[in-house]
Amino acid sequence: MRDTIATEIKQTIEQRKRAEIAEFEKLLSDKLISREIFDLVKTDRTSYYDAVLATVAWIKKLMVIQGREKVFTREFEDLWKGAFEQLLFSNTEILKSQWFNFYAESYISFQEYVNRNFTKEKFEALSKAVRSKSNRVNNAKKYLPARYCEDYLANYLFEESLQKKYEKELIGLYNDFKTDYPESEYNSYISPLIDEIIEFHETANSDFGENIKFVENYQKLNTLNEVASTLPKAKIYVDVWASWCGPCKTEFAHKKELDSLLQKNNIEMLYLSIDRDRDTTQWKNMIKFYNLEGFHIRANEELSSELRKLFDKNGSLSIPWYILIDNNGKILKKFASRPSQIEKLAIELNEIN
Repeated sequence: MRDTIATEIKQTIEQRKRAEIAEFEKLLSDKLISREIFDLVKTDRTSYYDAVLATVAWIKKLMVIQGREKVFTREFEDLWKGAFEQLLFSNTEILKSQWFNFYAESYISFQEYVNRNFTKEKFEALSKAVRSKSNRVNNAKKYLPARYCEDYLANYLFEESLQKKYEKELIGLYNDFKTDYPESEYNSYISPLIDEIIEFHETANSDFGENIKFVENYQKLNTLNEVASTLPKAKIYVDVWASWCGPCKTEFAHKKELDSLLQKNNIEMLYLSIDRDRDTTQWKNMIKFYNLEGFHIRANEELSSELRKLFDKNGSLSIPWYILIDNNGKILKKFASRPSQIEKLAIELNEIN
């Protein structure tokens, strides 16, 4: 990158910010919105674009740390500093902005850099750390003004819990949050999500249900044909998913209706995970937690590659993905309807029978 790019980036972002705010200034002058609404919009747009500026500098610094760029120039450093030249934390209206956490996170990263905590060694150690979320929370407490910590931490814990990765670390962090903010209005929103994480880890210690079956020697099956040939029924409904996929897990809420429909049509249920080797335990724990009755397989590298080519010639893959096949591996419907579209799926099953 040439040094002038930092200036060009700043000018472009500033122009966009001014243009958006100008539209609302016109509405204010025409008395179509109140001063209160205008001030809120201005704070919202400023927090967003200041955070964007800071993120550009952070990414540039990250590229240097990772060895993809040679020098973190003074111009990009000034760009980063300039993003927080007029701190928005003096105005509590920022808490009403949907970009508050984005701005706060950008500020935390900036403070890490200013305090010389943004080194290659620390970055690499953090990426490997088991308790990386604790580090995030500790930095928030260290660098954010105290009056903003409750809102930031509540939003962070809520969003992380909502991902349904069921990380045990979140339980302890939420207990700390309740200790610090016992009367917080956010507790009623976060608590049910944390209860679900606790339940997940309790379930992880239980046995698999009798109707949960793993395809024998699934690690050695390299094609969809090979997988299909191991299953007893002539037709198979395949759910391609992963333990980290939120939308995949949302669909599990409809598994009761799905199981009933498949049983009625004498169709086998196959859950085909594309989780990596290192996520094997999480994959199996998810199966227990959601009580996913049917056959299970975790795709090896060869099968994953075949799935990507089948989904898209360019090798991309979007999940959840549902396929109807027969036990010879023939594709009956490449993009079948989801469990949440049960009536539409019922029509599709009738068409292949």
